[in-house]
Amino acid sequence: MCSFHPIPADESKAGWLASLSLYLEKKEGKTILAKINRKGPLTIQQPLYTEDGTCHIYLLHPPGGLVGGDVLDLALYAGENTHALLTTPGATKFYRSSGRQAVQTQTLTVANGSILEWFPQETILFKGAMGNLVTTVHLAPEAVFMGWEILCLGLPALKKPFAPGQLKSTVILFNDSTPLLFEKLRVKDEKDIAGPAGLRNQPVTATFWAYPVQEQLFRQVQENGPMCKKDLSMTLMDDLLVARYLGDHPGQAKEQFETLRQILAPELTGRQAAVPRIWNT
Repeated sequence: MCSFHPIPADESKAGWLASLSLYLEKKEGKTILAKINRKGPLTIQQPLYTEDGTCHIYLLHPPGGLVGGDVLDLALYAGENTHALLTTPGATKFYRSSGRQAVQTQTLTVANGSILEWFPQETILFKGAMGNLVTTVHLAPEAVFMGWEILCLGLPALKKPFAPGQLKSTVILFNDSTPLLFEKLRVKDEKDIAGPAGLRNQPVTATFWAYPVQEQLFRQVQENGPMCKKDLSMTLMDDLLVARYLGDHPGQAKEQFETLRQILAPELTGRQAAVPRIWNT
Protein backbone atom coordinates (compact mmCIF):
# COMPACT_ATOMS: atom_id res chain seq x y z
CA MET A 1 0.00 0.00 0.00
CA CYS A 2 0.97 3.66 -0.20
CA SER A 3 3.22 5.18 2.41
CA PHE A 4 4.38 8.74 2.82
CA HIS A 5 7.92 10.00 3.17
CA PRO A 6 8.61 11.81 6.44
CA ILE A 7 7.44 15.42 6.59
CA PRO A 8 9.21 17.80 9.00
CA ALA A 9 7.48 17.77 12.38
CA ASP A 10 8.12 21.43 13.18
CA GLU A 11 5.51 22.90 10.87
CA SER A 12 6.06 26.39 12.29
CA LYS A 13 9.40 26.53 10.50
CA ALA A 14 8.25 24.84 7.32
CA GLY A 15 6.57 26.06 4.20
CA TRP A 16 3.60 24.34 2.60
CA LEU A 17 3.45 20.74 3.81
CA ALA A 18 1.22 18.64 1.60
CA SER A 19 0.63 14.93 1.12
CA LEU A 20 -1.75 13.03 -1.12
CA SER A 21 -2.38 9.29 -1.40
CA LEU A 22 -4.52 7.75 -4.10
CA TYR A 23 -5.83 4.17 -4.25
CA LEU A 24 -7.12 2.83 -7.57
CA GLU A 25 -9.27 -0.28 -7.98
CA LYS A 26 -10.99 -2.11 -10.81
CA LYS A 27 -14.75 -2.25 -10.27
CA GLU A 28 -17.40 -3.37 -12.76
CA GLY A 29 -14.88 -3.18 -15.59
CA LYS A 30 -13.78 0.36 -14.74
CA THR A 31 -10.81 1.88 -12.92
CA ILE A 32 -12.07 3.92 -9.99
CA LEU A 33 -10.51 6.10 -7.34
CA ALA A 34 -11.42 3.93 -4.35
CA LYS A 35 -9.79 6.01 -1.65
CA ILE A 36 -8.04 9.34 -1.25
CA ASN A 37 -6.18 10.77 1.72
CA ARG A 38 -4.85 14.31 1.64
CA LYS A 39 -3.24 16.92 3.79
CA GLY A 40 -2.47 20.48 2.78
CA PRO A 41 -2.63 22.07 -0.68
CA LEU A 42 -2.29 19.01 -2.90
CA THR A 43 -5.36 17.49 -4.50
CA ILE A 44 -6.90 16.30 -7.79
CA GLN A 45 -9.70 17.18 -10.13
CA GLN A 46 -12.60 14.80 -10.59
CA PRO A 47 -11.23 11.80 -12.54
CA LEU A 48 -12.09 11.75 -16.23
CA TYR A 49 -12.49 8.78 -18.55
CA THR A 50 -11.60 8.22 -22.17
CA GLU A 51 -13.82 6.23 -24.52
CA ASP A 52 -11.72 3.13 -23.86
CA GLY A 53 -12.18 3.49 -20.09
CA THR A 54 -8.74 4.77 -19.10
CA CYS A 55 -8.92 6.86 -15.92
CA HIS A 56 -7.25 10.28 -16.28
CA ILE A 57 -6.25 12.03 -13.06
CA TYR A 58 -5.09 15.65 -12.94
CA LEU A 59 -2.90 16.55 -9.97
CA LEU A 60 -3.44 20.04 -8.58
CA HIS A 61 -1.25 22.24 -6.38
CA PRO A 62 -3.26 25.46 -5.89
CA PRO A 63 -0.35 27.60 -4.54
CA GLY A 64 1.15 27.32 -8.04
CA GLY A 65 4.75 26.60 -7.07
CA LEU A 66 7.24 25.60 -4.39
CA VAL A 67 9.62 27.72 -2.34
CA GLY A 68 12.26 26.78 0.22
CA GLY A 69 10.79 24.65 2.99
CA ASP A 70 7.84 23.32 0.98
CA VAL A 71 7.27 19.58 0.94
CA LEU A 72 4.92 17.83 -1.49
CA ASP A 73 4.49 14.07 -1.20
CA LEU A 74 2.40 11.91 -3.52
CA ALA A 75 1.76 8.19 -3.05
CA LEU A 76 -0.22 6.20 -5.61
CA TYR A 77 -1.31 2.57 -5.43
CA ALA A 78 -2.77 1.15 -8.65
CA GLY A 79 -4.58 -2.08 -7.80
CA GLU A 80 -4.73 -5.12 -10.07
CA ASN A 81 -5.97 -4.68 -13.65
CA THR A 82 -6.36 -0.90 -13.39
CA HIS A 83 -5.35 1.60 -16.07
CA ALA A 84 -4.69 5.23 -15.21
CA LEU A 85 -2.90 8.24 -16.64
CA LEU A 86 -1.69 10.98 -14.31
CA THR A 87 -0.69 14.45 -15.42
CA THR A 88 -0.77 18.09 -14.29
CA PRO A 89 -2.62 21.11 -15.72
CA GLY A 90 0.60 23.11 -16.02
CA ALA A 91 4.28 23.21 -15.17
CA THR A 92 5.51 22.61 -11.64
CA LYS A 93 7.58 25.62 -10.52
CA PHE A 94 10.39 25.84 -8.00
CA TYR A 95 11.07 29.45 -7.01
CA ARG A 96 14.14 31.17 -5.58
CA SER A 97 15.13 29.93 -2.11
CA SER A 98 16.83 31.77 0.73
CA GLY A 99 18.65 28.58 1.70
CA ARG A 100 16.13 25.80 2.34
CA GLN A 101 15.27 23.01 -0.08
CA ALA A 102 11.87 22.53 -1.65
CA VAL A 103 11.09 18.81 -1.78
CA GLN A 104 8.78 16.89 -4.08
CA THR A 105 8.49 13.11 -3.77
CA GLN A 106 6.27 10.67 -5.61
CA THR A 107 6.00 6.94 -4.92
CA LEU A 108 4.10 4.97 -7.54
CA THR A 109 3.12 1.33 -6.91
CA VAL A 110 1.62 -0.68 -9.77
CA ALA A 111 0.04 -4.12 -9.20
CA ASN A 112 -0.12 -7.10 -11.56
CA GLY A 113 -2.11 -6.58 -14.73
CA SER A 114 -2.17 -2.81 -14.24
CA ILE A 115 -1.04 0.00 -16.52
CA LEU A 116 0.19 3.32 -15.20
CA GLU A 117 1.05 6.30 -17.40
CA TRP A 118 2.88 9.06 -15.53
CA PHE A 119 3.12 12.21 -17.65
CA PRO A 120 3.35 15.40 -15.57
CA GLN A 121 4.04 18.66 -17.37
CA GLU A 122 7.57 20.03 -17.14
CA THR A 123 9.23 21.14 -13.93
CA ILE A 124 10.71 24.65 -14.10
CA LEU A 125 13.43 25.64 -11.63
CA PHE A 126 13.88 29.40 -11.41
CA LYS A 127 17.18 31.13 -10.69
CA GLY A 128 18.24 30.47 -7.13
CA ALA A 129 15.84 27.57 -6.58
CA MET A 130 16.90 24.63 -4.42
CA GLY A 131 14.88 21.67 -5.60
CA ASN A 132 14.97 18.05 -4.47
CA LEU A 133 12.86 15.64 -6.54
CA VAL A 134 12.54 11.93 -5.77
CA THR A 135 10.52 9.52 -7.93
CA THR A 136 10.22 5.85 -6.92
CA VAL A 137 8.28 3.31 -9.00
CA HIS A 138 7.44 -0.17 -7.71
CA LEU A 139 6.21 -2.52 -10.45
CA ALA A 140 4.70 -5.95 -9.97
CA PRO A 141 6.06 -8.64 -12.35
CA GLU A 142 3.17 -8.19 -14.81
CA ALA A 143 2.70 -4.42 -14.56
CA VAL A 144 3.12 -1.91 -17.39
CA PHE A 145 4.59 1.55 -16.89
CA MET A 146 5.33 4.57 -19.07
CA GLY A 147 6.44 7.90 -17.72
CA TRP A 148 8.65 10.93 -18.11
CA GLU A 149 10.43 13.68 -16.20
CA ILE A 150 11.10 16.99 -17.98
CA LEU A 151 13.34 19.45 -16.12
CA CYS A 152 13.86 23.04 -17.26
CA LEU A 153 16.68 24.93 -15.53
CA GLY A 154 15.91 28.62 -15.60
CA LEU A 155 13.86 30.37 -18.26
CA PRO A 156 15.82 29.86 -21.49
CA ALA A 157 13.26 31.65 -23.68
CA LEU A 158 13.72 34.79 -21.55
CA LYS A 159 17.48 34.23 -21.25
CA LYS A 160 17.18 33.91 -17.46
CA PRO A 161 19.69 31.30 -16.21
CA PHE A 162 19.26 28.82 -13.38
CA ALA A 163 22.61 29.34 -11.63
CA PRO A 164 23.24 29.80 -8.74
CA GLY A 165 20.41 27.35 -8.10
CA GLN A 166 20.69 23.74 -6.96
CA LEU A 167 18.89 20.62 -8.16
CA LYS A 168 18.82 17.04 -6.93
CA SER A 169 16.79 14.55 -8.91
CA THR A 170 16.58 10.87 -7.97
CA VAL A 171 14.72 8.22 -9.97
CA ILE A 172 14.42 4.59 -8.82
CA LEU A 173 12.47 1.85 -10.63
CA PHE A 174 11.89 -1.64 -9.26
CA ASN A 175 10.32 -4.72 -10.78
CA ASP A 176 9.24 -7.20 -8.09
CA SER A 177 11.87 -5.71 -5.72
CA THR A 178 14.59 -6.06 -8.35
CA PRO A 179 16.19 -2.69 -9.22
CA LEU A 180 15.75 -1.73 -12.86
CA LEU A 181 17.14 1.79 -12.63
CA PHE A 182 18.77 3.96 -10.00
CA GLU A 183 20.05 7.34 -11.09
CA LYS A 184 20.81 10.71 -9.60
CA LEU A 185 21.24 14.11 -11.19
CA ARG A 186 22.87 16.89 -9.23
CA VAL A 187 23.35 20.43 -10.45
CA LYS A 188 24.88 22.87 -7.98
CA ASP A 189 27.15 25.24 -9.86
CA GLU A 190 27.99 26.63 -13.27
CA LYS A 191 30.40 23.83 -14.20
CA ASP A 192 27.61 21.25 -13.84
CA ILE A 193 25.65 23.17 -16.44
CA ALA A 194 28.44 24.20 -18.79
CA GLY A 195 30.87 21.30 -18.54
CA PRO A 196 31.19 18.60 -21.25
CA ALA A 197 30.52 15.99 -18.55
CA GLY A 198 27.53 18.01 -17.37
CA LEU A 199 24.65 19.52 -19.31
CA ARG A 200 26.80 21.18 -22.02
CA ASN A 201 25.00 24.52 -21.50
CA GLN A 202 21.64 22.96 -22.34
CA PRO A 203 18.89 24.12 -19.94
CA VAL A 204 16.46 21.24 -20.50
CA THR A 205 17.16 17.65 -19.47
CA ALA A 206 14.43 15.03 -19.72
CA THR A 207 14.00 11.27 -19.42
CA PHE A 208 11.31 8.89 -20.70
CA TRP A 209 10.77 5.35 -19.36
CA ALA A 210 8.74 2.42 -20.67
CA TYR A 211 8.44 -1.11 -19.29
CA PRO A 212 8.34 -3.90 -20.39
CA VAL A 213 9.79 -3.41 -23.88
CA GLN A 214 11.06 -6.41 -25.79
CA GLU A 215 13.90 -6.21 -28.30
CA GLN A 216 11.57 -6.40 -31.31
CA LEU A 217 9.49 -3.47 -30.05
CA PHE A 218 12.66 -1.53 -29.30
CA ARG A 219 13.80 -1.97 -32.89
CA GLN A 220 10.38 -0.80 -34.08
CA VAL A 221 10.73 2.36 -32.00
CA GLN A 222 14.22 2.92 -33.35
CA GLU A 223 12.95 2.65 -36.91
CA ASN A 224 9.86 4.82 -36.48
CA GLY A 225 10.69 7.12 -33.57
CA PRO A 226 12.42 10.52 -33.49
CA MET A 227 15.90 9.01 -33.43
CA CYS A 228 17.16 11.31 -36.15
CA LYS A 229 17.13 14.09 -33.56
CA LYS A 230 20.64 14.83 -32.28
CA ASP A 231 19.29 15.84 -28.88
CA LEU A 232 17.61 12.48 -28.16
CA SER A 233 19.18 9.11 -27.35
CA MET A 234 17.64 5.81 -26.37
CA THR A 235 18.69 2.52 -24.85
CA LEU A 236 17.14 -0.76 -23.65
CA MET A 237 18.19 -2.31 -20.33
CA ASP A 238 16.50 -5.49 -19.06
CA ASP A 239 13.26 -4.65 -20.88
CA LEU A 240 13.34 -1.05 -19.62
CA LEU A 241 13.41 1.51 -22.41
CA VAL A 242 15.12 4.75 -21.39
CA ALA A 243 15.13 7.77 -23.72
CA ARG A 244 17.01 10.94 -22.84
CA TYR A 245 16.66 14.45 -24.18
CA LEU A 246 19.19 17.24 -23.70
CA GLY A 247 18.29 20.50 -25.40
CA ASP A 248 16.91 23.98 -24.97
CA HIS A 249 13.12 23.66 -25.04
CA PRO A 250 10.78 21.62 -22.81
CA GLY A 251 8.12 21.59 -25.53
CA GLN A 252 10.54 19.88 -27.89
CA ALA A 253 11.28 17.20 -25.30
CA LYS A 254 7.58 16.61 -24.78
CA GLU A 255 6.93 16.44 -28.52
CA GLN A 256 9.60 13.79 -29.03
CA PHE A 257 8.52 11.80 -26.00
CA GLU A 258 4.92 11.95 -27.19
CA THR A 259 6.02 10.40 -30.49
CA LEU A 260 7.54 7.53 -28.51
CA ARG A 261 4.35 7.15 -26.49
CA GLN A 262 2.20 6.98 -29.61
CA ILE A 263 4.36 4.12 -30.92
CA LEU A 264 4.61 2.23 -27.65
CA ALA A 265 1.07 2.54 -26.30
CA PRO A 266 -0.71 0.14 -28.69
CA GLU A 267 1.88 -2.55 -27.97
CA LEU A 268 2.08 -2.06 -24.18
CA THR A 269 -1.52 -1.14 -23.37
CA GLY A 270 -3.49 -2.61 -26.29
CA ARG A 271 -4.93 0.88 -26.98
CA GLN A 272 -4.01 4.00 -28.88
CA ALA A 273 -2.37 6.67 -26.73
CA ALA A 274 -5.05 9.06 -25.46
CA VAL A 275 -4.15 12.74 -25.19
CA PRO A 276 -5.33 14.28 -21.89
CA ARG A 277 -7.88 17.04 -22.50
CA ILE A 278 -6.02 19.39 -20.22
CA TRP A 279 -3.07 19.44 -22.63
CA ASN A 280 -5.27 21.13 -25.23
CA THR A 281 -6.51 23.95 -22.99
